[in-house]
Amino acid sequence: MPPKRKMRDRTGGLSASIRRQQRNEIVWYNSAKASRTCLGYVCYQLSCPQWYKLTSMRITHSAWDLKWYCQCCCCPMGRKLDTFDTDIVTDLRAHQNCFQICLDEGDIVVLRLPGGDPSDPRKEFLVQSVPDPFHVFDTITAEIAKLNLKNFVGKSLGRKMGATVRNYGTGHDGPVEAFSYVDGEIVFYDSRTAPRTCIGSLFNHGCCFPHYFKFTSERVLASKWDWVPFRCYGAEALCCYSLTVPCGRTLTYFDADIIQDIEAYQHICQLCLNEGNLHVLRLAGGDLDNPDPRFTIKNVPEVYTLFDDLSYEVSRINLKGFAQNAMGNRMMNQSADVTPLKLDGRKPRRPARPQSHLDVVPLQTLGAE
Repeated sequence: MPPKRKMRDRTGGLSASIRRQQRNEIVWYNSAKASRTCLGYVCYQLSCPQWYKLTSMRITHSAWDLKWYCQCCCCPMGRKLDTFDTDIVTDLRAHQNCFQICLDEGDIVVLRLPGGDPSDPRKEFLVQSVPDPFHVFDTITAEIAKLNLKNFVGKSLGRKMGATVRNYGTGHDGPVEAFSYVDGEIVFYDSRTAPRTCIGSLFNHGCCFPHYFKFTSERVLASKWDWVPFRCYGAEALCCYSLTVPCGRTLTYFDADIIQDIEAYQHICQLCLNEGNLHVLRLAGGDLDNPDPRFTIKNVPEVYTLFDDLSYEVSRINLKGFAQNAMGNRMMNQSADVTPLKLDGRKPRRPARPQSHLDVVPLQTLGAE
C-alpha cells in the first residue's frame, strides 16, 4: 500500500491539526482538559472559569472583562486572551486553603521577570483552581531548576574571599542549563518516604500536620502549614486558652544551584529520635519568595548521612581559581606596603637626586666667581 499523504490545506501547507502535533513543546497543564473531582467540576463550571494553558514554551490564559454595577453584581462584557514566554519564569509558589484541600485543588503563583511581558507588567501571575497542584508544581519546577546558576554562586564566594571578579556579557557565564546526571534528577531526601523510628513516625504522621520537604540534585521543595490563632472560652468563662488551627498550606521552591553552604544540628531531644535539622545557606537574591539566606529543613532522619551526601554536592563549586586570585591579590597588596631591607637589616637610604643644568646655583657660588 502506498504511504498515506499528509493532510494539506487549500494553500498547499500542512493542516492546522498536523502543525499542532509537530509543535516542540510539552503541555504541563490545560484547565479545559484537566481531570477534577465531582465537587470540583461542579464548582469549576459554576464560577465562570478562566482558561489556563502552561507549556514548556509559553503560558496562555483568558480573563473575563467584568463590569461591576455594585459590590455584589457584575456582568461579563467579554474576555481577553494573553500569553507570555516561559523563559521569563524564575520562581513558583502554590497555596491551598482548607476548602481547596477537600477539592484536591490549589492556586499557583508564577513569579516572572518584569519587562518580559509588555502587555502585563505584573511580577506575579496567578493560576487559579489547579487540580492536583502538587503534581503540576513538581513538574514545572523540575524544568525551571535546569537554569544554571552555580557559576554566580562561585563568583559571589570569590568576591567575598577577595578575588577580582568581573562581570561579562551574556554567554560568558557557562551553559544555560545546569549539569544533570545521566539517570536524571537524584532525590536525596523526601520527608514522606524517608524511613524513621517508631516514635519519629508518630510525630511525623499526617494527623500531626507535618511540614513536607524534598531535596534533590536540582531543587528544594518545601510545604508548610499556615496556622491562625483560635480562642476558646469555657461555659462559665473560667477557662480561657488560645489554640492555633491550620487554615491552609503553602508550597515553595528554590534552585539547588544557589546553595553556598550547609550545616546540620541535633537538639538533645532529637538524639533519641535519630533526627536533626539541616540548615541551608543560600545566595541572597536567588529565591524571590524568601529573601532570608538561611533555610531550615526540620526533622531529617539520619541527618549525618544526608549531610555527607549534600556536602559533596556543594563542594562541586569550583573555587580554586578564585582562591588563587585572592591569594595573589593579598600577597601583592602586602608586598607593596613593605620597604625592602639591606643585607645588614637596615633600610636603604634614598638615592641622591642627580643635578642637572636646570638646578638653581647658590648665590655664594656666583659671588666667588
